[in-house]
Amino acid sequence: MGDTCVDRVFEANISNKLMGLNCISKLMASGGGDKRAWVADLEGGLAGAGAASEHALWSKHSVHRVPAAVKDLHPHAYRPQVVSLGPFHHGDPRLVPMEPHKLRAVARFVGRSRRPVAEFVAAVETAAAELEESYQDLAGEWRGERFLQVMFTDGCFLLEMMRTAKVIGGGGKHDEASGIVGGYAHNDPVFGRHGAVYMVPYVRRDMLIVENQLPLLLLQKLVAVETGKESQEMSDVEYEVKKMVLRFISPSCKTPPAKEHRALHPLDLFRESLLSGQHQRPRGDRGSGAGRGDRRRDDDEEANGGIIRSAAELYEAGIRFRHYCYI
Repeated sequence: MGDTCVDRVFEANISNKLMGLNCISKLMASGGGDKRAWVADLEGGLAGAGAASEHALWSKHSVHRVPAAVKDLHPHAYRPQVVSLGPFHHGDPRLVPMEPHKLRAVARFVGRSRRPVAEFVAAVETAAAELEESYQDLAGEWRGERFLQVMFTDGCFLLEMMRTAKVIGGGGKHDEASGIVGGYAHNDPVFGRHGAVYMVPYVRRDMLIVENQLPLLLLQKLVAVETGKESQEMSDVEYEVKKMVLRFISPSCKTPPAKEHRALHPLDLFRESLLSGQHQRPRGDRGSGAGRGDRRRDDDEEANGGIIRSAAELYEAGIRFRHYCYI
């Protein structure tokens, strides 16, 4: 009887061990299989990786994300204040109030051109893939129609903003028949004189935000359809767009942009103008009489639309800048 008990205990131990081995084998079959699949996927990805392919991918990006570690130093410096341009800040609650004005700009822009909306959208769509690739880490939800709609709307808005600011600043005629103002009321909060005083300086600033860029290619496509030059040489359209953008974001720049430089977006164009010395003015004798100084001041006021003053003028007026540390 004792032997029978021992045999039963021995058989039970063997049975338990077999059951344990069976469970382990099942876990290995499931877990190990997933691991092998994961390794296979990793190896497949590594096989296609290389410096050449990475360079080709990254060279297509022109509108980049600011690293979170940099943003944390001064968050407000990297966020637009009044308008989102492009997908990265679209939908920000603080910027939503500008959306109805964008639609007004679309209506004026398209109506003045007397071209159907479909023509403009079709022109932008021909460059949709290149425009999407311009934005680094563009989320999948932005691919397709939503991206196309934002590009078209924001592009029309920016063109209208730049043109009306030029008219109000003295660079065009205050004539509805000229087709420049396009029916905007004088007291329009965005596109009228009020907007030039209280809105344009913020739009200029927002156009220089790293993540808030519109590719110049987009503006060129829209202008080409508007002017009927979409089937002609695009070099003239490209140059006119660069002049328009540079005059808006930097009114003090008297020298037109270089034709040979293919700027990617407004910030890139502004950077190029600084590096090329286009903002350097001829040296004059400040003490040679009040008349010359008055003329220089009048020129500055005309260039700036009578709105933004230089740092030197602000300093002479008693305004002091506070030191700020970003570290």
